[in-house]
Amino acid sequence: MESLIKEEAWEHILCFLRTIKGLHTKNEERARLFVEGVFFILRSGSQWRLLPFYYGHWRAVHRKFKQWSDKNIWKDLFLDSQKDPDLEYVMIDGPIVRAHACAAGYKKNSAEQEALGRSKGGFSRKIHALTDALGNPLKCIVTPGQRQEITQANARIQDVFDSGVLGDKGYSASH
Repeated sequence: MESLIKEEAWEHILCFLRTIKGLHTKNEERARLFVEGVFFILRSGSQWRLLPFYYGHWRAVHRKFKQWSDKNIWKDLFLDSQKDPDLEYVMIDGPIVRAHACAAGYKKNSAEQEALGRSKGGFSRKIHALTDALGNPLKCIVTPGQRQEITQANARIQDVFDSGVLGDKGYSASH
């Protein structure tokens, strides 16, 4: 099995995880398999049920993912990874992520909370991301698929002062 996380990045992640009280990281191999399992789902866009078994049973991995989400561990890890950005210029984009119809309905009338909407291409959401010059994520927001990119531009580049901004025509106010 090929590792999804580079060794240097894993060391950074592990150091961060060890600072969180109540989080068991003594078994580094199990912790890495869990994080890589989550990365596999995020990277592939597949359903949790399709998680390869060597990452663990999909329900256990999903349950732990949900617990970490509720404790804001993923958010804090994201913020921790943003230290010392290269702000020579920043890049902004809002790609569409198609969603299967079964993705909705975790709770009744929760499509807005789940950032799901209908666009020309069907059921989808958009990930509006801002990255530094090296492609490292700085800010990210998820909106329903029909939301225009220009509506999120000001919120994404709010704290970027002396940087050039690169974006596609979806972020142009003149088109």
